Amino acid sequence: METKSLISTPKLWIRLISDATTIFSLPSKPRLFIPIFADYLDLQHTDTPKRSIIVGISLEGDMLLPAEAGASYDAFKRKLPMQIETTKKLFTIDEYYGMAKAGILRPGERVELIDGEIFQMTPIENRHLGCVNRATRLFVAAFLGRAVVSVQHPVQLTNYTEPQPDVAVLKFRTDDYSGKKPEAEDTILILEVSDTTLRFDRKIKMPRYAAAGISEMWIANLEDNELLVYRDPEGDTFRTALTLHRGDSLSVVAIPDAVFSVDELLG
Repeated sequence: METKSLISTPKLWIRLISDATTIFSLPSKPRLFIPIFADYLDLQHTDTPKRSIIVGISLEGDMLLPAEAGASYDAFKRKLPMQIETTKKLFTIDEYYGMAKAGILRPGERVELIDGEIFQMTPIENRHLGCVNRATRLFVAAFLGRAVVSVQHPVQLTNYTEPQPDVAVLKFRTDDYSGKKPEAEDTILILEVSDTTLRFDRKIKMPRYAAAGISEMWIANLEDNELLVYRDPEGDTFRTALTLHRGDSLSVVAIPDAVFSVDELLG
């Protein structure tokens, strides 16, 4: 199977979903196969994932590549000489963690659950890392004893959605959330740092933060050197949207005495 074109596509998100509820058979191979899907979301051109079957696993443990059906395989044109009925499997939070315990998701693998689907997160580059570290340092100093600063840890929004924001400022708890998982109702501020993922953060994650009732979200847009500020959730959007630039300053609505400059945050 040719993978070079998939890997080299700019700003390409790839996630693998195994739908064990769907089986199919080939005339030449009458055994049942579980299809393994790949969804491709090119954030430069579309918001709609393209689904392709990349491999089939038989109940006996055999593997069937699309090439075995006797045709060249184009993942983006989705050309496969077989008829398949599919039903998408959406994972709950419990099933998601069950996959991790079973080893399906490897320890340390950067993934997050959005609407029951597992997304692979992009690698963290140096400027992204620096922005997260800088925001963490600033927030910890400003909110000491008043809030908990959680860095790249999960926040549960629904039973099917658990993103891992770069920084979450949470309501203060003396146990630092060792006794409960942070949820939307615990969240004061979400900060997402975007160098290559701005479209995903705005089109996918932002509406879900709003729908969960999180009162404030910031996106550090490193590509354009600006800070996007969203406040006052209503439905799946925010009524207030601000774009701040270098030289501007702001505070968190819930803790207004702590003021941060855009220059400090962007670096």
